[in-house]
Amino acid sequence: MKYVPANEDEKNFLEKYKTKNYDRPSVTSDVAALRVRECQNGEREYSILLIKRGGYPYLDCWALPGGFLQRGETMEECALRELQEETSLKPKGLFPLGCFSSPDRDPRGWIISNAYLAILSETSTVQAGDDARAAQWFQMRWNLENSILTMNLTSSNIQIRAKVLVTPRAFGQFSFESLPLKAPNSSLLAFDHAEILAAVIHSPLLQR
Repeated sequence: MKYVPANEDEKNFLEKYKTKNYDRPSVTSDVAALRVRECQNGEREYSILLIKRGGYPYLDCWALPGGFLQRGETMEECALRELQEETSLKPKGLFPLGCFSSPDRDPRGWIISNAYLAILSETSTVQAGDDARAAQWFQMRWNLENSILTMNLTSSNIQIRAKVLVTPRAFGQFSFESLPLKAPNSSLLAFDHAEILAAVIHSPLLQR
């Protein structure tokens, strides 16, 4: 619905208002697409979908599917479009994980991301497209000890490790901060996507 000014003063204010006078970030959407497998022992196994980046920065590194918001899109529409373009997947719905806005999260500049979680069936298959060189499912295991979340992602002979500091906040929320590894991981997880995966692990959908 298009906004209608309440009076002439407000109309004049809006006509003179210039967004170019204010510094603004670029905006992206990222999607953590997750497959959940129920095991016979009652436990669950999780697989996360990663794409191999085909451009700078983080060329040939693994990342969550995502990309820049286009004019006329909502954040959720952007997330669904990017997921389909890069992996061919079309989830029925998305669960919001949060806004990731650390000033240094992206080496290209001031870029904030709204991240989403998609739960997919165990039989979901993918096909890399757009600027993704590959799209693969990684088995995801983790351990939380003394507020340090250690994640291990494996797919065939590819192994990715990440560590994230988890800090409780008010109203059941958490903040996440990526930590350096003593030994470099064999494959690098791009941007702050380890923090987004930490948000996945702490989401209500995985705590049920």
